[in-house]
Amino acid sequence: MTNEKEALKREILEYIVTEMEKGHSLETLKKVLVDVGHDPKLIEEITSVQEKHTKDSKSRSKKEYGVFTIVAAIATYLLLILFLSASNAENVFNIVLGLLPLTVSLFLTIYIVRRISFEKRSFLWIIPLLLCIGYYFLAMYSPLYFQQLDIGVLLFVNLIISYAYLIFLIRVRPASADKPL
Repeated sequence: MTNEKEALKREILEYIVTEMEKGHSLETLKKVLVDVGHDPKLIEEITSVQEKHTKDSKSRSKKEYGVFTIVAAIATYLLLILFLSASNAENVFNIVLGLLPLTVSLFLTIYIVRRISFEKRSFLWIIPLLLCIGYYFLAMYSPLYFQQLDIGVLLFVNLIISYAYLIFLIRVRPASADKPL
């Protein structure tokens, strides 16, 4: 009897997993299973395990996405600095200073994206522009560090890379990352 019950549980669980992969909701599947005559308590017992597994999986996916995003941003940023320092005579300090809006934009965007829902992220597109405007005024009114830098070109490069990163961040996100962590 116990083996039959375990086999039935396994069969129902496989059915639920298969149907959820097709896009059916767990609530709909519960109702269908009860409607065809399965014991509601048994269905609830099986689906509670499935709900916990689904929540754990989504949470893990969000965390993995967040870690991947941070690592990808840092790696891309470091590679960009290495490439720029190897390809011209500028010292690393000037390169980092020149990419300051990009740096702030990357980390501010990651911070915001991880804390708000997808529907509220439309204002993210203004962040690189505001940072570049602030950088321009900083460079104009404190020329000591910025006198060797071509501010116009740097602003353009910072904007292009920041917007490319935003597109990557928004387009290459998993569906489970639509909600804040």
